Amino acid sequence: MAISETVARSNQAGAAGTRERLASPAIIQAGRAVRHSTGQQRWAKTKESATADDHITCDLLDSAGDAVEEIEVYCTILNGTALNEAGPRLTSDITIPVAYYLAQWRCLWGFDTDEECVCTPAE
Repeated sequence: MAISETVARSNQAGAAGTRERLASPAIIQAGRAVRHSTGQQRWAKTKESATADDHITCDLLDSAGDAVEEIEVYCTILNGTALNEAGPRLTSDITIPVAYYLAQWRCLWGFDTDEECVCTPAE
């Protein structure tokens, strides 16, 4: 076998291996998590109870758990816009996970309103 043929087969095998690895759902999921991460997870401690806004004032904590900076943390609220109507309920002195994303500190928890469905009975 000629050297050029060996190199060609090696390249084909390498390309096939790459295609196989990229097609694996576990690898794709892991890759997405890395690609969409904009920074390290940090911790923040709430300084107030939740209000009718979508953000809350917190102290950003360092690795030792000491407050280093006051920040506004924005929260994703499903089925609503008021953090004080969503669960889990936030009060002062609760430690929450945050990350800096799209020029804002974002809470990594999801929140949902506690509104119960008011349904009209079938006629």
